[in-house]
Amino acid sequence: MYRNLNNKTKLIINYGLLTLAGALFPLGFAPLNFWPLTLLSISLAWLGVNYLIGSPAIKGWFYGIGLFGTGVSWISASMAVSDTPIVIMFVLTFIFCAVMALYFAVQFSVFQKLKQENIWINAISFTALWVVFEWIRGWLFTGFPWLFAGYISTENWLSGFLPIVGVYGLTLLVVSISVLLVFAMNKPEVKKSLGALIIIALIFGSGFLLQTREWSQPAGDPIDTAVVQGNIDQKTKWNVGNIKPTFDLYVSLSQPHLDADLIIWPEAAITELRSKATDLTDLLEYIAVQTNTGIITGILTDVTGIERKHYFNSAIGIGQASGEYHKQRMVPFGEYVPFSSILRPLLGFFNLPMSILEAGDTPNSPLMYLGHSLGTLICYEIAYPAMARDSAQKNSVLLTLSNDAWFGLSFGPYQHLQIARTRAMETGRPVIRATQDGVSAIIDPKGHIQVKADKLKRATIRQMVQPTSGNTPYLIAGHLWIILLASTFLMYAYLKKTNIFERLLVLKD
Repeated sequence: MYRNLNNKTKLIINYGLLTLAGALFPLGFAPLNFWPLTLLSISLAWLGVNYLIGSPAIKGWFYGIGLFGTGVSWISASMAVSDTPIVIMFVLTFIFCAVMALYFAVQFSVFQKLKQENIWINAISFTALWVVFEWIRGWLFTGFPWLFAGYISTENWLSGFLPIVGVYGLTLLVVSISVLLVFAMNKPEVKKSLGALIIIALIFGSGFLLQTREWSQPAGDPIDTAVVQGNIDQKTKWNVGNIKPTFDLYVSLSQPHLDADLIIWPEAAITELRSKATDLTDLLEYIAVQTNTGIITGILTDVTGIERKHYFNSAIGIGQASGEYHKQRMVPFGEYVPFSSILRPLLGFFNLPMSILEAGDTPNSPLMYLGHSLGTLICYEIAYPAMARDSAQKNSVLLTLSNDAWFGLSFGPYQHLQIARTRAMETGRPVIRATQDGVSAIIDPKGHIQVKADKLKRATIRQMVQPTSGNTPYLIAGHLWIILLASTFLMYAYLKKTNIFERLLVLKD
């Protein structure tokens, strides 16, 4: 039936199928964790770019629309919190997804340029391009390091590879398995099918064995840690009248746990500028000193410069905890407004309470609890693999303060938690995650959630956190070698496609 359709109808069907294939991709991530669907999505992308008629760029764009439209539609929830008109909210969400889908449009186009008769070269090119484009997406225009294929490995045996090759290396394995699954279904070529199945089995089996390997060791005494989740309503959080009630709530939730070594409050738990909140921070200092505990809280810091004031999204240590950290990676529109001189006068809803913040100084300045250094990452920063790796190399615990209340009951907070678990596995460091309304959690170096506070629950969770030392192979080598390896093969594929080698041999003769 399909063969009898005209090309225009075929194109419509093809683009629709690729959109649906892209929509399957995020279903393998938290909270659903149907990770085989992500493999299926990538397999369908391979089939689509190779065998369906249509422009490679348009095929890639529709696949990307499905992927981001399903996977990051939670950004609309943040605009709903700030009372963005519903039409504008949907338009801006679509524009964001459409722009992000351009990555796949370019990726599929480049693959078509490299495509040749050798199916194995094509398979490796497809895989290498997926890895390289995820890496590019992770830093270009400040980066959007979200929905990397490697993150689905938290829920299967492939997680054993995370301490060795990190999330980009896992993307390479996930995409490779997806393509091999297509080969395995190729019944006419039994040897190729059997070989593909054997390779897949070896990859998963190796991951299973690697899960038992210990890459880090205990370093010093465990820290009795309490994480406070206030479940504050984001719409009213920044109202002036709520500054003291919110502070009092966090104090009351902390009160039963003042015998803990360390108490963690989430990002911007104190909703007053630090220069105006001295009565609040002094009270916390008094409580911490009297109970011999350390308290870490998020707060907005204001510093008077030569020409104007500077504002930072910060974490500070009080009592037995010490130090100050300013967030370095800002969220566009949430914490700063690109082209603000143009956009602010046109669109008043960009004037969010935290949209005037600046990036802090580098390198990281860890917070301290007695002799332990805490590698601090605020909110979105935990999604940057290189940033977390740099912090883990210098610190025995990773601490991330976040405010996922912007995203309600969408997939966003659960994807964020999955990313934090991945950072723990990559680095062999425990991760303490404190969020405003969930999901707060304490994660061990193997990525297991030891204790958590559910979404939209007011709670304090408590757990002994064991700091660690020692380097995983990923901490030593990083991921740039994987990018270089993939790029080198792509260069080889390009040279082979353009017959450069044959031309050189002719010139030599």
